Amino acid sequence: MLSNAKLAKILELIEKKSQLKTMSDSHPDSNVFDISGGNYDDAYGLGVDDGEISFARELQNIVDGPEPASVINA
Repeated sequence: MLSNAKLAKILELIEKKSQLKTMSDSHPDSNVFDISGGNYDDAYGLGVDDGEISFARELQNIVDGPEPASVINA
């Protein structure tokens, strides 16, 4: 079961992660191989980081947005 303490920790993590900058935020005209110096491992790691940030932003939008229709009509 999800306790209030666990939920608070999840929401805190989402908020912190969603505020970080992705590569596109920091370097809009560059590509991952330019930023990583052509190192595939670094490029992969940067992509993982960006994916986590993007997912946190999606979750933050859900948390901050309106209630879904199914919840409102319940």
